[in-house]
Amino acid sequence: MIPTLEHFFPRAFPIYKRPETETKYISIIIIVVVVVVVVVVVVVVVVVVVVVVVVVVVVVVVVVVVVVVAVAVAALISCGMN
Repeated sequence: MIPTLEHFFPRAFPIYKRPETETKYISIIIIVVVVVVVVVVVVVVVVVVVVVVVVVVVVVVVVVVVVVVAVAVAALISCGMN
């Protein structure tokens, strides 16, 4: 092993030991961030699904109304011709 400055002057390079509370807080922060990200993703997916369903329902209703009006107009025209 190649000797380094730390080998010759160990007091100049104190080993940083992370306190237990800091480790605990970091893990809590990571858990909170993961939970927030998951909740945001779920909310976005639900909103997108709801918007898609509403758009599909509106399109189906418009198509049904157009078909009903077209059939009614065709029936009126055919009745008028007789």
